[in-house]
Amino acid sequence: MLLLNPRRTRTNMKLLQLVWIFLLTLCGQSGVTAITVKEDDDVILDCSFGSTNIEKKAFAWKKDVDQSNEEVFWYSGGDTDPGPEFKGRVSHFPDQLRFGNASIKITKAKTSDSGTYTCYHASVQKEIKSTISLTVDPILKPRPEIKGAAPRPIVTVDKTKDEVLLT
Repeated sequence: MLLLNPRRTRTNMKLLQLVWIFLLTLCGQSGVTAITVKEDDDVILDCSFGSTNIEKKAFAWKKDVDQSNEEVFWYSGGDTDPGPEFKGRVSHFPDQLRFGNASIKITKAKTSDSGTYTCYHASVQKEIKSTISLTVDPILKPRPEIKGAAPRPIVTVDKTKDEVLLT
């Protein structure tokens, strides 16, 4: 017969909960989230500062391009500045800043938007809050008629007893 000490069991459960929270926190800080969307879709890149009100703080989103960083979005105490490639296509959630939400939305994603995005706390030595790998899959579109281009292909099928010939 196994006797359990209720006090020791509660202590072990609390310890297990603390270890679990630590592991979740550690994974959340160092992990890269992968997101895939179709071209022309909207996408939200998540970033959280926990429950800290960031209305008067500074944060930024950058995209890693050929070992340099491209400005995507900058926020500082109410002022915003989208990067040139994202002007008119990137926005944030001002009503969510008081809850620590620094997420951004990219509208009409382009295949050139594919890459690794980093959200960081701009005033605390660039403390990274979120890293996201975004893949934008292209939509295959019919090719427009171009003067002088080859016409649409015509395929004929010739069947014999043993083979099929496509011309």
